[in-house]
Amino acid sequence: MPENDLLAGEDQLRYVLNAAGIGTWDVDVARNRVFWDERCKVLFGFTSTDHASFTDTFQYVQNDDREAVRQAINTALHPSSGGYYDMRYRTVNPDTGKETWLQSQGRAIFNEKGEAVRFSGIARDISESIRTMEKMEIAERHAQLALEAAGAGSFSIDFMTGQIMSSSSVAYLLTGDPDAEATREMFFEQVHPDDRSVQEKAYAIAIETLRLRYDARFVWKDGSVHWIKVVGQYYKDSHDELTSFHGIVINIEAEVKGRKEQQKLVTLVEKSSDIILTVDLLLNITYANATAIEVLGLGSKEEGLSRNLKDLCRAFKGNEIEAALQDAKWEGMQHYSNLKTGECIPVHSHIFRLDSPLNGRPIALAMVARDMRSELASQEALRNSETLFRTILKQAPVGISLLKGRDLIIETANLHILDLWGKNESIINLPLLEGLPELKTQGIFSLVQNVYDTAQPYHGYESKIMLQRNGVLADAYFNYVMAPLLEPDGKPRGVMVVAIDVTGQVLMRHKEMEAQKTLQSAVEIANLGTWQYHPLTDKFTCSNRIRSWMGVPAFQEVHLQDVYHGMNDPGKLQEALTKAMKPGSDGRVNVEYEMHNIKTGDFYFMHTQGQAFFNEEEQCYLVLGTTQDITIQREAERMLEREVAERTEELAASTEELAASNEELAATNEELQESNDNLLRSNLELEQYAYVASHDLQEPLRKIQVFSSMLLSRENLSDDVEPLVDKIIFSAQRMALLIKDLLEFSRLLKSDPVFKPTNLTRIMMAVENDFELIIKEKKAYVHIGKLPTIRASSLQMNQLFYNLLSNALKFTDPGRHPHIEIHGRPISHDEVSKYVKPDTLSNYYEITFTDNGIGFEVQYTEQIFEVFKRLHGREIYPGSGIGLALCRRIVTNHGGYLFAESEPGHGTTFHVILPDR
Repeated sequence: MPENDLLAGEDQLRYVLNAAGIGTWDVDVARNRVFWDERCKVLFGFTSTDHASFTDTFQYVQNDDREAVRQAINTALHPSSGGYYDMRYRTVNPDTGKETWLQSQGRAIFNEKGEAVRFSGIARDISESIRTMEKMEIAERHAQLALEAAGAGSFSIDFMTGQIMSSSSVAYLLTGDPDAEATREMFFEQVHPDDRSVQEKAYAIAIETLRLRYDARFVWKDGSVHWIKVVGQYYKDSHDELTSFHGIVINIEAEVKGRKEQQKLVTLVEKSSDIILTVDLLLNITYANATAIEVLGLGSKEEGLSRNLKDLCRAFKGNEIEAALQDAKWEGMQHYSNLKTGECIPVHSHIFRLDSPLNGRPIALAMVARDMRSELASQEALRNSETLFRTILKQAPVGISLLKGRDLIIETANLHILDLWGKNESIINLPLLEGLPELKTQGIFSLVQNVYDTAQPYHGYESKIMLQRNGVLADAYFNYVMAPLLEPDGKPRGVMVVAIDVTGQVLMRHKEMEAQKTLQSAVEIANLGTWQYHPLTDKFTCSNRIRSWMGVPAFQEVHLQDVYHGMNDPGKLQEALTKAMKPGSDGRVNVEYEMHNIKTGDFYFMHTQGQAFFNEEEQCYLVLGTTQDITIQREAERMLEREVAERTEELAASTEELAASNEELAATNEELQESNDNLLRSNLELEQYAYVASHDLQEPLRKIQVFSSMLLSRENLSDDVEPLVDKIIFSAQRMALLIKDLLEFSRLLKSDPVFKPTNLTRIMMAVENDFELIIKEKKAYVHIGKLPTIRASSLQMNQLFYNLLSNALKFTDPGRHPHIEIHGRPISHDEVSKYVKPDTLSNYYEITFTDNGIGFEVQYTEQIFEVFKRLHGREIYPGSGIGLALCRRIVTNHGGYLFAESEPGHGTTFHVILPDR
């Protein structure tokens, strides 16, 4: 009975162990045999029999674990170990090769001799536990690697002890100091002041939820700022008391930057002018930007997300979707509908397949579509514009051609430009140089190529181009524009040429310019000033000669009132103009008047002639005229009148003397009558001479000069005649100078000048300015000292200084630059008495002109002041020979004296002695 109970107990134990997945084994050490239960057989993969040799069991143990198992068993079978055995190892099923992790535990039983007689134990399958532990270890390693890779650190706080445990990276992430130790205070001291409220709010929430999470900026010890994420969990004990906190610290600089960039991208997509949609594989809309909502009439975001792509596409067949799913993208034209208005929206679409990052399978489609309505309308307008342009091009009244490529192929040319070129339509599609080969040697071709190369337009005005017309190469003049034609990408396509033939206008203007030059030459020869007056606008223009008479700068604007202001009696000119501009008059202006120079104060006698022009309403719109300085003629007439008056007075005085003595009267009566006749005849001859010199001699001489110049300008003038004409012109110019100087000298002989205060320094500086070009040309040095102010004729002083400075610049040594010194000083009556009898009531001044010119011999000191006296040939030093005689006459008229000191090769000094009356 007890034995049966024992067997029953063993069976019950085996049943329980088998139910728990535990097998039993029993080793008969003496017999070297092992007894297995069914569970052990399965665990070891041993199924042939329920017993085997102890040694054979090792073949079921995995090779790597076999030696360790053998050693563990040997140790357990030794009495010193106490017989305990506990080992983990792997077995290999010989049929399937499957590995199984076993946990074997047992104990050896020893006899009195210390020999193991029995070794029994259990074995159980721990494969699942091993795999779980391996996964946990791998997960732990992965977590640690992830923290390190993410720039994170972990930490824990024991609230019982107040200690903090952390990885080395925590303190670095909070302070930037790699050697720092983490403390609880770091979390609060290093946080950015602006983010402390965020931190405080996160801790307040953590009190309720036991979970802490916040993003904040931490200020490192070097002052730099870094974004850090703090995440953790509070733990409590059974008494609801906080015991610990475990958390991690992560550097989220890249994440924050990524969020900002992502926000930019989202904003860019949302505000894009293109339609942007995402749909799932069933074509349900999952995203629509603002443009898509508006253009497609989706109403709102929520309403749009309830739509399917098929609702939007017209004539939807799904081919593009299939292509996008197959090839990952599709591009082409589609037509959408506006769900509100029903309008058809043509779009150019790009469809992209979106694949799962996990398995690479398609999960959605993204669509970017450009609304083509405005572009298609522009293309239609462009086609219409191009058609209109070509129509205009053909019918344009100007020449137009389109040249293609750098070879300038004549792509289009209207009939007008073909006529200008003297060509027909056969040159179309030919390179420009083949169609117009005459351009090859002309600069116009390189200009066209430069427009093509630089994409910069070029404008030509009255440009001369030689063209082969009717077999003859002839000059033609064009106004043209060459504009670059560009492709949409900005690359050059060709050049458009627009040209207008202005040959007729240019040739006509050339003739007008030649006529104008001839007229201007005549005006210059006659010393005329020209003027225009526009009564309707009160605009007055005049030549610079008139401005010089008025004393205003060249090119300064002048009004008619300015002209009146410079006249002693402006009423004469006003009356003449008013009469000429009166409707029904002959429009002629012919008037003489006196005017003064506002700058110098000199007076001139002027003769003005003109012609008024009237419009259809009999309004005068223009008056053209000329003005001539007739001062010399009028002064000559006055001189003759004074001469007659003086002679008459002398005659009257003589008559009185003769009447006082009857005897002398009778004796000299005939002689007096004869003298009187001679005097009258002399006066008449002098008057006639002045007239002849001023008019009859000058007028033919001007004509000789004009016609000689015209004759010289002829192209067919023979070589033997041209030198003769040059001599005529040269002789005429010399004769004109001679007459002018002779008249001036004659005027001085009989002049009665008006003396007024005259600043000689100012006059000398004005004269120097007249010689500005000659002074620069000869590189002369002219120094003007302080000169006195005396009562004198400013006009004659100007003539005196002009002649003396002219001589100093003329008679120079070619080997050195002229050096001229002009000074003035007061002198005593004793010094003056050496030359003339001084006026006791006048002060006297000496003015010297000293130069470094060629000089002359002392015996010529008086001869140089004689009329027509020359010391040198006029071919070397041109002049009339009257200049110095004129100077002495001016000084004599002022009650002074002029003399010279000179030495050949050492220059000359002219001494001018003048009184201040």
